[in-house]
Amino acid sequence: MSTREMVAWSAFESDFGPLTLHERIDHAAALIAFTVWKAAGQKGRLEDFLPQWRAEEELDAPDFFRALG
Repeated sequence: MSTREMVAWSAFESDFGPLTLHERIDHAAALIAFTVWKAAGQKGRLEDFLPQWRAEEELDAPDFFRALG
């Protein structure tokens, strides 16, 4: 995998979350929590229960590779 492709996949993952299915279970848990919340008569949006994937601090390519060790 080229450096450019690795950085592109890293950016995709930071926007949309993990690529592997077992790491996406949090989306299902958020949907269940939202359904229970709505059934209890509370107001809210599904987005309020979903984790935020975009990191507060974005790493540029050199910092990304330094962080990998």
